[in-house]
Amino acid sequence: MKNSEIIRIENLKVDSDTFVIKWNMTKLCNYYCKFCIQGSREEHLKKSVKEANNLRKEICSNLINFIENKLNYNYKKLKIILIGGEVTILSDFYDILNKIVKTKYDGYIEIKIKTNLSFNDSLIKKLNNLFLIKNSKKRRLIISASYYKEFTSEKEFINKIKKFNRYKNDFLHRYLLNFRKSNIKVIINYPLIHDSDYDLFLSFKRKYTKIANSISYTIIKNYIYSVSDEIKKLALSNDNNKDFCVTLSNGEKKYFPNITKIGHAISDSKNVFDPSGYLCDAGVNNLYISNDGRLFRCSKKIDEILSYDLIKNNIRCKAHNCNCYDFCIIRKDV
Repeated sequence: MKNSEIIRIENLKVDSDTFVIKWNMTKLCNYYCKFCIQGSREEHLKKSVKEANNLRKEICSNLINFIENKLNYNYKKLKIILIGGEVTILSDFYDILNKIVKTKYDGYIEIKIKTNLSFNDSLIKKLNNLFLIKNSKKRRLIISASYYKEFTSEKEFINKIKKFNRYKNDFLHRYLLNFRKSNIKVIINYPLIHDSDYDLFLSFKRKYTKIANSISYTIIKNYIYSVSDEIKKLALSNDNNKDFCVTLSNGEKKYFPNITKIGHAISDSKNVFDPSGYLCDAGVNNLYISNDGRLFRCSKKIDEILSYDLIKNNIRCKAHNCNCYDFCIIRKDV
């Protein structure tokens, strides 16, 4: 498959009834991994200069107003992705999350938190209580937890996973869950930095597959070219979760579970799909908010949005790589 053969990439995870909001709440992090795509500790601090609690409060207020007055009754489902840095280290994180959960939006809200799971038990308890089904039938939390063995032990990380209501395994807790069922889903991300890490991932997955909704590996962007061809083939072998449909010029359709694996399938472009020149509906069914309060159609800042409003016009992508395909549909033409 070649980049030039692709006519259309359709994201099957997002439909016309869904609106996606991606908020990069902070550039600050309590871990400073050597392979971090955001750079060193100094880079984190430099990019967080304009952040402030009062600014996040204003963003949250504007966001809730946008949800209640622009999205309500126009979209049945809302997906909100909170990323950093590490969002849970913010002193106002839970207050913001609580306000989003209790918004007057009538539809279903799925909130995804990308975290290293370094927060303490008190926050775990708050999250469990906030997302009890009896309190929030139309609200769901997804904890996307990344395991960084450089900063935490395997035992400590797994014990925190188990503390979410849904993953208690003894009889008493299973009995209590009949009355305290939670709307929390936990997925584990295991980073692959070197080729040898893949075997460690397989061992990790076998040990803990029953305590999380899913365990998958993430190829760290800085090291994507060092990952062996064998791992890339394995990545392409599991396409049962058909989240992305790729239509080729000959009419053939191929399915991939994520955009990285589409890139791996393109042998003549250094294993990276190049979206430049494709039409994209970024901003049409989604919104990207930066840590300093600016709004964009997408995380590549292709076209800045000056106000919280609905966008109807597609744009032609200018970027040569992209990380926001999880909520965009792109096509060569219309």
